[in-house]
Amino acid sequence: MLRMQLKHNRVLVVYKPIHKKESSTHEVLPHWVKHRRSHERTIASVSRELQRFGFSFKLVDRSKFQPPKGIDFIVTVGGDGTVLTAAHMANGIPILGVNSMPRVSVGFFCAVTAATFRPMLTAMLAGKKQPTALPMLQGAIDGEPLTFPALNDILFAASSPADSVYYKIKAGNKHEVQRSSGVWVTAGPGSTAGFKSAGGIPSSIRDNRLRFIVREPCPLPGKSYHWLKYTLPAERPITITNEGREGIVYLDGSAHVTLLKHHQTLTIGIAPTRAQIFLSKKQLER
Repeated sequence: MLRMQLKHNRVLVVYKPIHKKESSTHEVLPHWVKHRRSHERTIASVSRELQRFGFSFKLVDRSKFQPPKGIDFIVTVGGDGTVLTAAHMANGIPILGVNSMPRVSVGFFCAVTAATFRPMLTAMLAGKKQPTALPMLQGAIDGEPLTFPALNDILFAASSPADSVYYKIKAGNKHEVQRSSGVWVTAGPGSTAGFKSAGGIPSSIRDNRLRFIVREPCPLPGKSYHWLKYTLPAERPITITNEGREGIVYLDGSAHVTLLKHHQTLTIGIAPTRAQIFLSKKQLER
């Protein structure tokens, strides 16, 4: 576990933006206005509390977030998407997620809300609360690393949800050629997301074993697949070679996509750097 020392109290607050176009589109919906105001109030509340505790901080729109320098820790305001954005480039800097819309946002990686932000900050300053090291996934295409590691999952699929992909999946001395709508790859942190929805069994959020599950397999008539889900040791990577047309590699959702061309190979393993995230007791028990 990383022992965090807040010597300089330099904080970066990364928040989910509310774009003018998005806001105007939903302006007529009362529930959207209510959720937007909750988000705005949370940003203001977090700012007040940081000032109250004497922190030096800067607010950054998550769409403009860059690898931080000279920062003690990061506070994200939004939901899981904002935590994921920060984790991609935090490079070991601790992250505290604040769920700004808890009534509509899962906030799996968010330890607090506006109401519980102050107690958490107090515990952090007293050294009673430390971040938890979570495994991340590192992907590479033909040996070239993807832009950044993933915290939640990596999905190989087609560009259209109505299409399928044709590929060879391999780990160790096991391999199989398959056709399906895609393959989810994750470790403990993402095992309750798309992996679970596809039929996978969740594991501890700290589990550093690599796992995959094939979604919607479609073998030829009279044939069947024998390797639709698997758990590998942390040190063993998985490879997916695209045997069909262009496929897509989705890194922690649809915001970061990379083409996987015919005969290119995607290799996924546990990243050397872990995400340092503050979690509640309830989150650690998941």
